[in-house]
Amino acid sequence: MPRAGRLRRDPTIPVKAIKSTTQSFFHLWPYRNAEGCFYQYPQAQGFGGNLIAVFPNSMVGVRVAQNLFGGDDPYDSKAMGRLADFLVPFC
Repeated sequence: MPRAGRLRRDPTIPVKAIKSTTQSFFHLWPYRNAEGCFYQYPQAQGFGGNLIAVFPNSMVGVRVAQNLFGGDDPYDSKAMGRLADFLVPFC
């Protein structure tokens, strides 16, 4: 019997299908800090400017937005990247 809290993969879903599905949802977003450290973090984009970004050091940024008319760049996550880099430096 598996331990409580441990995730298990559904054996009826092929691993190839899981990888191709997750790869289509995340895009790499470039980030360069003031010291010149370059990093690309995966980011999922949703309707209206909703974002989920996965940063180094086990940090995740979630932004729930309502940018239905596309003012500025609704998928720009530079501010989240700067905050995550400030809290725990990437490099």
